Amino acid sequence: MTIVQYVVTDPTIYMTFQLLSVPNVLIQILLLTLSGSVRAVCPDHCDCLDWGGGPIVFCDHRNLTQVPDVSTVAQDGCINLLDLSGNDLVEISGSAFSGACIRHLDLSENPDLRNWDSWMSSVNITLLKELAIQRNDLDALPGSVLISLDHLEVLNARDNNIDYVHYVNFVESTDDRRPLERLYLGKNPLRGFSHSALACLPQLTTLEISPADYNQDLNLNYFGGSNSLGTLQSLRHLFLHDTFFLRDDTSFEFLSLFESLIALEISASPVNQAGLQAAVTNGYLSGLQYLTLEGTGRFTSLSHLSPLTNLISLEFRDNQLDTVAAGSFSSFGNLGHLVLKGNRISEIEDGAFNGLSSIHALDLSQNEVTTLTRAALPDRLESMRTVSIGGNPWSCDCNLKWLVDLIGQDAETQSPSPFSLYEIYNDLTCAGPGSRAGLALYEVYNRGILENC
Repeated sequence: MTIVQYVVTDPTIYMTFQLLSVPNVLIQILLLTLSGSVRAVCPDHCDCLDWGGGPIVFCDHRNLTQVPDVSTVAQDGCINLLDLSGNDLVEISGSAFSGACIRHLDLSENPDLRNWDSWMSSVNITLLKELAIQRNDLDALPGSVLISLDHLEVLNARDNNIDYVHYVNFVESTDDRRPLERLYLGKNPLRGFSHSALACLPQLTTLEISPADYNQDLNLNYFGGSNSLGTLQSLRHLFLHDTFFLRDDTSFEFLSLFESLIALEISASPVNQAGLQAAVTNGYLSGLQYLTLEGTGRFTSLSHLSPLTNLISLEFRDNQLDTVAAGSFSSFGNLGHLVLKGNRISEIEDGAFNGLSSIHALDLSQNEVTTLTRAALPDRLESMRTVSIGGNPWSCDCNLKWLVDLIGQDAETQSPSPFSLYEIYNDLTCAGPGSRAGLALYEVYNRGILENC
């Protein structure tokens, strides 16, 4: 079993995807315990689950060369999800989906599948809401993807060889057509969009892109100019990966065109701090609720983000932050989720997280912290859901006794705690001093090494 790599809005489907991470034998148990029994015959070489919103059919990674007959399991003529990823499909016949409408279809990892325009125009998928076609070695989006799919809301075409998005891939939405809402094109060698393509996506809320190579300057012309970007008034989530276009102090100005933006993710992309600060100061990001900056360069301070008072989630991982100063997050009263994993943090000052009255998840793992006071952590530590501090070179001396005792007691009682038992037993280790190197913090507690402090 594999986890389908696209996000869906239907909570029923989302729950199902989470089940795909458990062993196959448990899936078989769930087929019996959660759904009672599937109401019709499941196709050979597939697993079926009847879960409220309609049948879900898993035919992934079965070495299939043709689409199985799924009409036998359809309810009210439809199937909620059909997963055909990781097979050996070469071509799909026009009768492949006859007798069953498909709402969510995953055709990922079928790199030998060809003649997309031909078969997509002939099969019965006109009611399709979500389509995943990642890792199929596609050079371009199939021309008929949106032309023939009147109800398509989500298209995931990650990890292909698509270099340009043409207007022929899209048609303007009408009262009879539901416009595309989410388009995922990450990990493609993209070099641009046509003006007409974006003009056909006025309801697009989510866009994920990567440029052709690390040296490409991604600018307004990449999107067909500012007039094209101006048509994306509904854009709320923007994901930019492996880009170098944010290196100068004017590179964030294009964000002023997205007045509805609430989520911005930038990863593996050097970021000009002055440019980001100017965007924040000028109010381009004032509505942001979710911000991820991953692998974006050397940041010595997060103070330039302080005007973003609407943030609910901030992930600042794999950068070069070395100190968390007192009051760094005093303006983030709404922040509930904070990730500072994988930086170079060696010092966390007392009061560093003061003001985080809503914080419930904090990740300080994989840094260079050797010691920590209780006053350096959020006031509401004990009531938080998760706190991760593993992978740091802890100096297990008297200064850390309070933490050693807290971790040791959690391991001893195994009572509910923001520190996970997995991390306690596997990732909270002393780097010293002396013979304590290599000991887990709970072992230091158990042996009473710090009792005389």
